[in-house]
Amino acid sequence: MKINLLIKNNMNHVLSMMLVTVLIFSIPALHTTVHAKDSEKQIKANTVPPLLITEIVPQSTRMNDTDAFEFIEVYNNTNQVIDFAEYQIIYRYPVGPENDLIWVPNKRDIKIEPGKPLVLWIENSANKDMNVTEFNELYGSDLIENKNIVKMPGGMANQRMRDIIIRTNTGEEVAVAQYNKATFDVGENLGIFYQYPQDGSNQMVKVSAAEKMATPGIVESELIPEKPVMIDTNKAPYVEDQTKSQQPIDHVQVKASAEDHYLLTTMTLYYKGKEEKDYHSLNLEKDDEGFYQHQVPIQNLIGMEELDYYLEASNGFKKTTTDINSITITAAENENTPPLLITEVVPDSSNVDGANAYEYIEVYNNTDQRLNFGDFHIIYRYPTGSEAIWFEGLTDIMIEPGRPLVLWVDNGKNGEETVADFNKNYGTDLVENEDIVKAPAGGGMANTAERDLVIATNTNIDVAVAGYNKSTKDVYKNMGIFYHFPISSNQMIKVRDNEPATPGTVEKDLIPAELQAIAPDMKPVIQNQTDVELAHPGEMVNIAAEVNDDLFVADMKLFYKDAQDEEFHSVSLISGEESGLFQSTVEFGNDDLQYYFLASNGINQTKTETFTIEKEKVLESAHLRSPENNAMGLETDIELSVTIPNKEESELDVHFYEGKSINTVWNDEIKIYKNAVDTEPPAERVPDGESEFTEEEYELLKNPKIGKITTDAEGEFPYHRFEIPLDEMSLQQEEVEIEWQGSSLEGRKVTMYAWDFASDQWKMVDFTVADSEEIFVLEGEVVVEDYVRDGIIHVLVQDEIPPSDDYDYSFVWLSDTQFYTEVFPELYESQVNWIADKKDELNIEYVFHTGDLVNTYNQLYQWEYADQYMKVLEDANVPYGVLAGNHDIQLQPEFDYTNYYTYFGADRFQNQPFYGDSYQNNRGHYDLISSHGMDFIMVYMGWQPDAAGIKWMNDVLAQYPDRFAVLNFHEYLSGNGDRSNIGERLYQEVVLPNENVKLVLGGHYHGSKVLLRNASQPIQVLSTKVDDDGDGTPNRVVHQLLGNFQDADRGGDGYMNVMNVDMESNKIYVNTYSPALDAYDLFPPYTLELDLELMTKRVSTNYLGINVFTDEEIDTVNKKFKDNELVTVPWNNLAADKTYYWYTTIENEVGEKAKSAMWSFTTAKNEEMVSIGGIRTLLDELIASDEVRKPLSNQLTNTLRQAEHHQQKGHKQQAVKFSEKFLETIDKPQMQKHITSEAKGILQQQINELLNMWKGE
Repeated sequence: MKINLLIKNNMNHVLSMMLVTVLIFSIPALHTTVHAKDSEKQIKANTVPPLLITEIVPQSTRMNDTDAFEFIEVYNNTNQVIDFAEYQIIYRYPVGPENDLIWVPNKRDIKIEPGKPLVLWIENSANKDMNVTEFNELYGSDLIENKNIVKMPGGMANQRMRDIIIRTNTGEEVAVAQYNKATFDVGENLGIFYQYPQDGSNQMVKVSAAEKMATPGIVESELIPEKPVMIDTNKAPYVEDQTKSQQPIDHVQVKASAEDHYLLTTMTLYYKGKEEKDYHSLNLEKDDEGFYQHQVPIQNLIGMEELDYYLEASNGFKKTTTDINSITITAAENENTPPLLITEVVPDSSNVDGANAYEYIEVYNNTDQRLNFGDFHIIYRYPTGSEAIWFEGLTDIMIEPGRPLVLWVDNGKNGEETVADFNKNYGTDLVENEDIVKAPAGGGMANTAERDLVIATNTNIDVAVAGYNKSTKDVYKNMGIFYHFPISSNQMIKVRDNEPATPGTVEKDLIPAELQAIAPDMKPVIQNQTDVELAHPGEMVNIAAEVNDDLFVADMKLFYKDAQDEEFHSVSLISGEESGLFQSTVEFGNDDLQYYFLASNGINQTKTETFTIEKEKVLESAHLRSPENNAMGLETDIELSVTIPNKEESELDVHFYEGKSINTVWNDEIKIYKNAVDTEPPAERVPDGESEFTEEEYELLKNPKIGKITTDAEGEFPYHRFEIPLDEMSLQQEEVEIEWQGSSLEGRKVTMYAWDFASDQWKMVDFTVADSEEIFVLEGEVVVEDYVRDGIIHVLVQDEIPPSDDYDYSFVWLSDTQFYTEVFPELYESQVNWIADKKDELNIEYVFHTGDLVNTYNQLYQWEYADQYMKVLEDANVPYGVLAGNHDIQLQPEFDYTNYYTYFGADRFQNQPFYGDSYQNNRGHYDLISSHGMDFIMVYMGWQPDAAGIKWMNDVLAQYPDRFAVLNFHEYLSGNGDRSNIGERLYQEVVLPNENVKLVLGGHYHGSKVLLRNASQPIQVLSTKVDDDGDGTPNRVVHQLLGNFQDADRGGDGYMNVMNVDMESNKIYVNTYSPALDAYDLFPPYTLELDLELMTKRVSTNYLGINVFTDEEIDTVNKKFKDNELVTVPWNNLAADKTYYWYTTIENEVGEKAKSAMWSFTTAKNEEMVSIGGIRTLLDELIASDEVRKPLSNQLTNTLRQAEHHQQKGHKQQAVKFSEKFLETIDKPQMQKHITSEAKGILQQQINELLNMWKGE
């Protein structure tokens, strides 16, 4: 309901409303833009702010290593005395108002005379006991304490961009002065001077910075308007209370609207319970809807039935106070309480080995059933939203109904402490694994910083949240912070702190009077929502379930396996934000996939039946039987035979087609070129420096079984390029197949490309990593329309680079350049200009940037600087890679990469020859770099990689096993040289599984460190030796580096890491260097010993052909086939001495097709056309004329049939063997009486001619 209260002044309410209406519409708003009448300086007085910031000094003479004389000068631009108690100073970071610091003077009611300044002397630890006399002595001023100078706690950054704002207590920003935006404005004891805004805004105009001595208390006339703002001090604000008289305890809110004829500077709420003696007071600010409202903290309302309140509004000269009114407090609409509560927290305790030894979190079971804490964990949440998971995996740790469990923090330093020690510290008698459990919890709880502790289910549901150090200090040694159960939310209510800790004992006022009743047989209900029934090997299958429970789904797991395997794999599932389903993507194996779900609500579990996704019955292509592929000397009438895989024994159409091949064996028009270039693949279709194959080399390729052409190179990528002319029939096909046969060395990656005229670049068709030096095949289909011009298709086969010269080259590593783009762009510019200038002299092959390109993600000018300076590297043809750090993205409420994508998305890099591939628009990517005999893969992944990003990295690294892998993250090593939480995960899940990872780079934390466990290094200390094959002997050393210089002056003074590679000594020398200072060694240089052994690489070609699958049909067979049934069709009247190509397709009833490979055979020459079929006909005629008689006739007939059978299959050696047996049989003495001499002679002649023909081939 709406309550209109009497205003405590003598104005009649109706008259007040009329007067306010007139005032509101007749007086210009504070920031309305107006046009000058005579000149830009002739501004209407009332459009200029009443208070101005005329001078700032962020850096001054130092005392105890701290600036002791910083100040802000505020000028009263009105005709009235201003009470500065109505105003605040806001210290704003570039990100915006969300992180504002509010500063107020120690003397709150300081008055500023009209046309006079007030100096706000910034108070800190160094000058807390200093007096104004010392201030005046430094600046030559004559200021009087608490009159025109007053101390104000705070501290201004010297080398960061900041806004200084005068703001009313109601949140109206009166004047804004900005410094260090893209230029450095600060000098010791030098003023930054501002002129009043002349455009009707509140933005002070900087007119001078770090050019002249500060002048506190003296305001030059050109900085202020000629006339002051005229204020009528006789008018009071108007207030209308809109508070509801009855409200639930979880949402008690006071709401009012208020206006003033000029500027409402303060709105104060006073409230108390009926039983309380004194009122609480609170300053209110106007919200986005134009109201002044405040929700009373629930902890102030516990046990309260009625709340009294009133409001007071001020314009700095007159106040309006409402009557006292009351709010009746009712029960919360939702009285459900979480089943688990956090009742007490102790973040600081007695120390052991310099660390808190007895920190704990007390968890209370608010139900009448035993809860398994193995289904839960603790989240340690930072204000930024990042999290660490504690106390997970406490399987079978049960919490009894209405009992607490003390979670004792194992911070890595208190591992030797026992429960007996804990009990002694607190005077308790807790029993291990019953009342108390100790488990790893990172480095323990922060003592002075704000944190949230969350009981969460394993399915990522926040059950109860307890925060500390939110606005006041809560943490004291061995003292508890106590929490009341949540009301209508999951937020624990802090009710007291700094009281003796009571682990294992829960005070009754903290918990509900009754336990939450839970049915003992309640369990989750699982419905399988997987919509996949069939899958083929290698397919990614999404398995999903819907799960419901009256309490919650605390734990959900998927178990899956190939049907042939014995053990199930398991993966934990969480509910999808949009779908609400629990789901996971699984790679389908080589057998049926079996799976089931297991869900728990912390009390009971539900296990589903085992479901099956069947292996899809993929239509297989036919298998060749005869003639043998590449058979020679066949007759002109032959039979083609294949077997048909058909387990379903369904009806199929089997088509036999003639094919065509344009290849290096038969075609003399194919042109082949060899060369080596410095990129893979080349940027051009026809690179400079090629040489065509010689006649001898072309001739070698006519016999691919023994002939091959090998090309090595020095320092570059060797390749063979082919120009293949297509005939008219081939050009009419939609696609053609490219087939290359050749070899390389074991472990080498060889790639076949075709030139895509549509995109004007080489596109990968196929690749392989050679597992030996034997011949392998690369093949793939391309679209004729895109890949053929002027009847020519261009193919290139390339290996990576061969051995090189033994001379040095360099990498440069940038990181955390955010303060350069914010304040010191000249330092960024000096870095990239130096790299471009020194590119050739130092052989700079590549530049890393490990994130935080900008300091504030939403300040576009910073992105423009980063864009401009990284383009210097592009223009100089220096390859580089970047990733997004935490400053480059919006972190809350979820990660937002919009500006990063705009300036450094994949489209910026996708045409660069070194750029490999992108993950989520360059959130991750990899670059392929080769220099002087070494092949590198530079893998990047932005802020806080997730599981999908980690899988992508592993897939990429597996694709390039022979390349030296350098991983780049923003956060990896912490400032003390240990891996951070995410760094440890990346080490376990990416570094260890991939044997090619040798180097990891990261920034974020301040410092320059190297992680080298067990190695004697002069700098930091630790070493990571990895035993990849498990034989107990390390196979590699992984160097993990931290490089971030922002603790240096000017956010890093332009320092960067220069990494000089010495091939001969197998070392990388890392130095820090600043081009701006021309100085080395901000941090000590260090050396990395690496295995830089070179690998020989080559490309060898045996054969290349273009296979054309025509629609020239030979024959078709349609029937129900048995599985692996033999199908034979004739192909007659072929030409002699010609190579024929053929293939088959199988088509089922639903139109699915399976195409076979292309096969070939060659018929015999005409002059040698002695056919075995002709000899068999001759033998039949001799038998019929009784010139050959039994039993010799039967033996010769059978032997000749065997020879013919093998010859038709292309098995020439077997055909020769049986033909020779024919001659042996006909020549046996005992058989001479069964054959005439004439018949014997002609049969011997024909068989010998046939054998001579076969053996000659």
